[in-house]
Amino acid sequence: MRHNGNCYPNGSYFWDDSIRPTPLECGLPGATLNGGQWIGPNGVVLCPGSNSNLFCTIGSGASLSVHIPTTNTDFLGAPGDGWYKCCLPTNCSDPNTNIIFANIFRYAQIESFNVADLPSDMTVYPQKYKLNCTKIGHWRYSISIGSSTALASYTYCDDRYSICPGTVLDSNTNRIRYTATITWDGMTVSSGSVSQSTTGDQMYQCLVAVTDQPTRIRNMTIKAPAIAPSSLNVVNKTATTITVSWTALDSYDADGYVVNVTSDTDTVRTVQVEGSSNNTIITLDELSEGISYNITVRAYQQLLGPASTISVQTLSEYLSGPVGSVSSIMDTTWAVISWSVPSYIPSDYPIITYEIGYHILFDRLCCSIVNDNDIDIQMLQLYNSTSGMLGAVDDTSIGLVAVVGLLLISLVISIIVHIYRLIKLKSYHATTSKQTNKFDDDDIPMQACEPYSIQNITEAADEEPGVNAYADDAIYET
Repeated sequence: MRHNGNCYPNGSYFWDDSIRPTPLECGLPGATLNGGQWIGPNGVVLCPGSNSNLFCTIGSGASLSVHIPTTNTDFLGAPGDGWYKCCLPTNCSDPNTNIIFANIFRYAQIESFNVADLPSDMTVYPQKYKLNCTKIGHWRYSISIGSSTALASYTYCDDRYSICPGTVLDSNTNRIRYTATITWDGMTVSSGSVSQSTTGDQMYQCLVAVTDQPTRIRNMTIKAPAIAPSSLNVVNKTATTITVSWTALDSYDADGYVVNVTSDTDTVRTVQVEGSSNNTIITLDELSEGISYNITVRAYQQLLGPASTISVQTLSEYLSGPVGSVSSIMDTTWAVISWSVPSYIPSDYPIITYEIGYHILFDRLCCSIVNDNDIDIQMLQLYNSTSGMLGAVDDTSIGLVAVVGLLLISLVISIIVHIYRLIKLKSYHATTSKQTNKFDDDDIPMQACEPYSIQNITEAADEEPGVNAYADDAIYET
């Protein structure tokens, strides 16, 4: 296809005003014309001849040209507006002929309406893309891009004065491209300050209107899943990983899935899983211990669909805080301690380590209560289930293992205490006996004493002269 010295691809658009002075030529190099023809919306254009003011002429070789004579006061007739096919070198009924298509239109037409910059990385969210609508033909028109709501709209455009913000592609034919940048957040599409709620496939229109002429309309659909993946659940979790699974959508509703992990408002991880029906289970790693995460799963086609969301908390290596419903049975040498599983521990927590600490009390002849640093802490590692190796712990006794352990510990401590007391008692008696027998009466050392007031008392009531104060049988009272 050639016009005004320029070659055009199959399916090009031509404004009737542009082919008034210059014919539109359809040719097949190296071939010889053998009944070729132009056929339009209202039938065959005779060559030579005309139809709807469109005239056809035969050129050299295999060449047919159509044009509107400048002597005509009318442009292309309304019945002639639309798609034409040029068949060379034979007529269009020959299955071996070559066919070239061209759109010859009155006033204005939409040359193309397409989407650009669709996201290839589905992990980037929200998603952005562009809608491009290219108008060709008459310079005065209105144009809008959108669906039920116009996301971009311009009225009273005049290409002669560049009133509207389109991009000029060809000033001779008034080919102007208009672009609407769309943001999709999973619930609404928006362009600038205009937004609209939608689900599933996104359907758009470009409309071009010239006063008193039929409105040109082009439609386009962008594929997006209409529903979220179902049955999203946790398969397993540890302190640093969470494994989730979901039910796949039908293959024609999904090209893959995107799994997003957030903590509060921060995105922790985003994973793109390719495949429509496979790979519907994934393990998310490099997470933090004891943190609550929101996990969303979306299916995608050209765009992402709605999300399924669950909240999951990774496990903790150690959970502090008291257990519930503690009770005990105590004896002089043994104890049975019972407790219930704390309510704050998840039911699917795989294993729990309990710490049991106790004070040892000695009698007052030996020592007082031991310091907190001397607390004996016993570690019991039990399964939080009804079928553990060491027995269930949910509202049950620790059992025989704890009793035997405590009995052994108490027995050892009791033996040590009694040995210690016996040694200490024997040491005391030995020391006392040695000090008693160490000296004879003659060896008792003299001790210096403080002076006392001494009064000599005799059988007489009053002191009489001649009595010896130092007689052997004198009695003293201090």
